Amino acid sequence: MRIAFIGAGSAVFGRRLVTDVMYFPELREGTIALMDLDESRLDVMLDVANKIKRDNDLGGLSFEPTTDRRRALAGADDVIASFEVGSQKCRALDQEIPFKYGLRVCYSSGTQRVAQTLRQMPVTIAMCRDMEELCPEALLLQYGNPVPDLIMGITQATKGNAVGLCHSVQGTAKQIAGYIGVPFEELDYQCAGINHQAWYLKLERDGDDLYPLLRAAMDTPEVWAKDKVRFELMGYFGLFVTESSPQATSSTTASSPICRATRASRSRRWRTEAGCTPARWATFRARWPRSIPTFAEPRSSASRRRSPVTGRRRTWGRSSIHSQPPASSCRTSASWSTS
Repeated sequence: MRIAFIGAGSAVFGRRLVTDVMYFPELREGTIALMDLDESRLDVMLDVANKIKRDNDLGGLSFEPTTDRRRALAGADDVIASFEVGSQKCRALDQEIPFKYGLRVCYSSGTQRVAQTLRQMPVTIAMCRDMEELCPEALLLQYGNPVPDLIMGITQATKGNAVGLCHSVQGTAKQIAGYIGVPFEELDYQCAGINHQAWYLKLERDGDDLYPLLRAAMDTPEVWAKDKVRFELMGYFGLFVTESSPQATSSTTASSPICRATRASRSRRWRTEAGCTPARWATFRARWPRSIPTFAEPRSSASRRRSPVTGRRRTWGRSSIHSQPPASSCRTSASWSTS
């Protein structure tokens, strides 16, 4: 078994995905090719992987660090992609340029999603072309955002076999367990849908449906305040969605009846939760390196320009108009069932 990990230097996904691979006995024999353009990050990831290997006595697994993508892909059975072109500096501009024009953005949605796609797509397609040549039977697990757009591009532009994945399924399941006071280990759930818009079709404990408990928790102000948008969507659809409240809004068009009704009845709660505000961005930005350039400061409400189309003043909540690609054009359908 050979697994090629493209973007292995990722601080979050690198460690977690390598750990996940080692968790399965079937994958403990073979090679994991760790590929990243940043040699310093790659060295750190290699040290982490080897420590996990030593601590768990996994002698049959080897790691092959490289900065050459084609070398990593050669002969691979599976490929994991979690790279981001441009990294944090470009992501900072994705936030600050819209703020200059009075636009509100959320990670992987709206104008930021467009910019991400334009950067990620050429490199992703080039990687898939290499896969067609070097490992044509390999399955690509696409973790890098924006997942639906990239999977749609891969499907239409290449012959590659790819599926989009996100760790939000497991993370949200733990949140739900906390909301309803059930130990996570005892939660039995089944989830299905396209990436960044999947739904919990089943929530059970020892065969008993837990959705009534979740609906009861939704009526508790303390719990409602933690996940306003997702609870709002559950009120309309009857199911809980996997994505966080900010990302959930990116998957619903601003013109939909859901958004219109929600903004009309609970606009303050929606806007508080839906996306990145200048105050939130200041907090995010403070955690990043000082080398990130400041492109622009957000406009004050008095200086926001009027829309040339509607004549209305632009507000923070009016600009993330975006909908997911239809499931028929996007091979991101998947289901999980755990107990």
